Amino acid sequence: MVTTLTLALALTTLTQNQDPTQQPAVQQNRNTVPRELDELKFMLGTWEGKGTGNAPDKSTSQIDGSANVTLVMDRWIQWETVDNAPERASMQGRFMMTYNPLRKVYEGVWFDNQNGFATDFTGNFANGTLNLTSEPVQMEEGGSWVYTATYTKKSDTEMTFTLSTNMDGQNVKMVDYVYMKR
Repeated sequence: MVTTLTLALALTTLTQNQDPTQQPAVQQNRNTVPRELDELKFMLGTWEGKGTGNAPDKSTSQIDGSANVTLVMDRWIQWETVDNAPERASMQGRFMMTYNPLRKVYEGVWFDNQNGFATDFTGNFANGTLNLTSEPVQMEEGGSWVYTATYTKKSDTEMTFTLSTNMDGQNVKMVDYVYMKR
């Protein structure tokens, strides 16, 4: 009985001295869906795209593809895509992104069926454009590339996507798409 009373008194004293509004920022943000995700809701839906693609040898081809973009678990934008080019295998990929309120950046991870690694991106949204930059990606031939991905809302039914990197000191567009919402 004395032990139970002592424990209850200790817990009461501890909780009385804590200000509930002074919880760590991580705790407050963990359960709140970042309102910054509202800026990206224009991306949600099913899209058809046409554009150009550049291979590492700098050859260019016409590409087409589709994207299905959904909101997952109330806080993740999931971009699933299939890209087709006449002279290469179809590329299937998934990009998962969210807004990190602690770091005040959008962040995401790209996976696809043509690379054996994931690519991490961070960035910001301003004036209808989501600008993301990757962490350096080590290339098999040596060196590393940093990718820049840009999604721009043109209208409620049109969006552009550009993926570029720096090759031999030159900024090269790897993919340049115009997507139309179905």
